[in-house]
Amino acid sequence: MTRSWTFGQKIGGGFSAMVALALIISGMAAYALRIVVATKDRVIEVNAQNLTDAERIRASTERQSSAARGFLLTREDRFIQPMLSARTEFTAIIGRVRSHMQSDESRRSVDEVERAEADHQGAIDHVIALRRTDPPLAAVNQAFEGEVVPKRA
Repeated sequence: MTRSWTFGQKIGGGFSAMVALALIISGMAAYALRIVVATKDRVIEVNAQNLTDAERIRASTERQSSAARGFLLTREDRFIQPMLSARTEFTAIIGRVRSHMQSDESRRSVDEVERAEADHQGAIDHVIALRRTDPPLAAVNQAFEGEVVPKRA
């Protein structure tokens, strides 16, 4: 025996189905909105900070290079302290950036930047030690162009 729905039951069933579908869509929309907000917050809090730190790294490297060039030109020890301060700042910033990295690729990139800076600093230290021995400026310039400039690039 088949039972047939009345017109009122069909309207009620359709309305119930629409309400259930609207609730499901609303729940999915709220979930999607939470994901979007969380991603936005990550971009603002982490990625923007990483970009700011990258610029700070660049600036500290520039200050370090400027101080080294100042010493190479004048042989005055007053340029050594700003170079050491810039190196300390670089180390602090790179540590902060490393703590924000979540992927292995990002960590490798940070490690590569740190290694490149260490190589560059080693070359600068070598040329500074050479300059302290009072060689001809041509020899210092040749050492600078041959060792420091390629590592800077």
